[in-house]
Amino acid sequence: MTTTRRPRVPHLAVCLGSLLLLAHCGGGSSGGGKGGAGGGAAGTTSSGGSNGTAGAGGKAGSGGGAGGGGTAGVAGGAGGAGGGAAGGGGKAGAGGAAGGGAVAGAGGAAGTAGAAGAAGSGGAGGAAGAGGAAVLQAAELATGFDPNALTYAHSEDPVSGDQTPIGWGPSTLPSQAQADAATALIRRIAALLPGSVRNSTNTANAVPGTASSPSSNVPNPINGLLTLGADPTGVISGTNLDPAANTALDAFRAAAVADSAVPKDPNDPGGLSSSSAADNATLGAYIAAESVDPSSAIGIAVNIVTAAIQYGLVTQLKAF
Repeated sequence: MTTTRRPRVPHLAVCLGSLLLLAHCGGGSSGGGKGGAGGGAAGTTSSGGSNGTAGAGGKAGSGGGAGGGGTAGVAGGAGGAGGGAAGGGGKAGAGGAAGGGAVAGAGGAAGTAGAAGAAGSGGAGGAAGAGGAAVLQAAELATGFDPNALTYAHSEDPVSGDQTPIGWGPSTLPSQAQADAATALIRRIAALLPGSVRNSTNTANAVPGTASSPSSNVPNPINGLLTLGADPTGVISGTNLDPAANTALDAFRAAAVADSAVPKDPNDPGGLSSSSAADNATLGAYIAAESVDPSSAIGIAVNIVTAAIQYGLVTQLKAF
């Protein structure tokens, strides 16, 4: 067995034109004290005595209401022959007892501030998402989707010429720039679901299938670049594109440029320069040509997304 890269389909741009269209393009205080009691009862006098002196007003209770004034003494009756002694003055009303002021509730002690948590250590570069990629890989390789479309690398039997796929996903691409761009493209499409993947005719968003009943209308991430309902051939000419802010167009553009990290040869598409990729017509034609070719960052990303939607692996795709 010898290890090879996947050979490219001859004149793929022409072949994929139709494929794109048909299949996949504290406490409160208490109340004050009660008021002082009323003044003393009126004193009586003997006959002929002078009127009793009015009872003195009750002394205001401290903190309580003022004591009521004493009732005036009743006048003495008529005196006898010898003149009775003057009637005693009415006794002064007792002052109201001072209302006890409520004791203010003591304030609760301030809680001690919790110590600041230690900063988490930085994750190792590239570790993020590794688990999600492994889960999606295992799920997709367990489906009926062609595993040759999900990897760049293959082994070839020198006698029969039969190829066996090696690995899965963006990490199999020949340059780090392509691997990074393909990963970013997959994640961008996944973040924009469901509108980022349409059916083959671009008349509706793709309907995810299941492992036992995959979508019969093959999902098409390329059509997700277009205005819903537009002719899918618009991708090839760069027309009828939805605003880039609503689509994965910029991620497709970056993947096309990343492909230029490996020179064009029978196995590799060669990519686009940044200036060429800036033109939507040039970019659209390149996307259409590489839409299912795993030798391209675009093709391998599109194939992984397509497999996930077709077999109902949306959760795994979003966790990639």
